[in-house]
Amino acid sequence: MTSKDVFKKGGFESSDFSNWQTIGDARIETEALGISPTQGSYQALITNGNQSVSIAQLESFLGLNTAELDQLGNGNVNQGSAIQFIPITVKAGDILRFDWNFITNENTANNVYNDFAFVSISSGDLLELADTTSDFVSSTTSFNSQTGYKTFTYEFTTAGTFTLSIGVVDMADSTVDSGLLIDNLTLNGLIFEDDFDPDRDNSQWAEISNGEVNTNFGGDGNSLWFDGGSPEDNSRYAITESLDVSRGGTISFDLIIGNIIGNNNNGGENADSGEDIALEYSIDSGNSWVRLGLYDTEDYISWTTITETIDTDAITSATQFRWLQLNHSGSGFDNWAIDNVHIDLV
Repeated sequence: MTSKDVFKKGGFESSDFSNWQTIGDARIETEALGISPTQGSYQALITNGNQSVSIAQLESFLGLNTAELDQLGNGNVNQGSAIQFIPITVKAGDILRFDWNFITNENTANNVYNDFAFVSISSGDLLELADTTSDFVSSTTSFNSQTGYKTFTYEFTTAGTFTLSIGVVDMADSTVDSGLLIDNLTLNGLIFEDDFDPDRDNSQWAEISNGEVNTNFGGDGNSLWFDGGSPEDNSRYAITESLDVSRGGTISFDLIIGNIIGNNNNGGENADSGEDIALEYSIDSGNSWVRLGLYDTEDYISWTTITETIDTDAITSATQFRWLQLNHSGSGFDNWAIDNVHIDLV
């Protein structure tokens, strides 16, 4: 799994720390912990418990200067744990987001044992997420208090390759623990991407009917090309897995529909009027579909990039999207293809 895949899948949906390095006490948890993930089935938990390492070991792992973490606390950090993502390459203006929840057994009215959670980005930013003086509610886990899940947002002001580290530390004592839950990482809100090179990413698609990956239409490498199926039913389509688009966002994809150019077709047999392509969404596991866009056969005879805003009614935590040909004449006729499918949250 690449770093791009981690962002698409929310961070920890591989149920392990693929593409992360860890130090100290870090593990993957489900809702069985007593707090549900904000995306998917898995979330990361870092604690400053028994498996923690010394402040010197932690700062060395993070690439920080000696005592740099003390600047975020009261000058008495003694141990902690962290996870560090593989280097990511970004453009100026790219936005990183993740959800976090600080949990603790410390006395939240006492700022002496002021455990805290932090994020470090190798661009030079070391930022506190929360500490024991933050606002808390009760927790149903082995930790007494939680902030509840909140979202960290960071905009990269310069292009480059950076590392992201997230951790939690103990202040003054090492007997009462705190932790940090992390989930739902996104870069520029990207939650879905498939360019069909070298093949389709089956983990992102719930179902594809009469579509195959090839270069029949040319363009940017492979595309998902549709042919075959019965003319009498909706037999040419691609349906995504359920996606959390509760923040809203956009869907972008490239489309081409078969047509005659000069004496030759453009890579697919000519689609006639009424054999248009539709983009639809479902919020009830595919039992019903609502149209988001309709694309006429005459308007997409060469590769065209289309971007649609996700409808308000489609903004849920479990929405599926479907590309569908409304009609066709069967195998060998009325071909079409999609490529470079992106779904980005705001």
